[in-house]
Amino acid sequence: MWCCSTSQNFHCSDGDKGAPADTCEMYNERSNEWQFIGGLVTKGNPCRSIVCCDGNLYLLAGCYGGDSEGATVERYDYDNDEWIKTTTIPFH
Repeated sequence: MWCCSTSQNFHCSDGDKGAPADTCEMYNERSNEWQFIGGLVTKGNPCRSIVCCDGNLYLLAGCYGGDSEGATVERYDYDNDEWIKTTTIPFH
């Protein structure tokens, strides 16, 4: 399970039976409810990390090896409820 929090929300992404989830949930303390947020762009990658920075939520996904071009970076757009791929960080 990967988690991080902003000033008002707590975010988690998890998997099922070892398979990574392609979803992310947000817990809102004010409403005391969990809700799914927009689906991830990078599907099925078990190597992930979620980071909150300057009020933004970022997902880094990618494993070294295989045919991977590198780690993808996605940013969650709160206004449009969607993840946007911002860049790929190459592996060396």
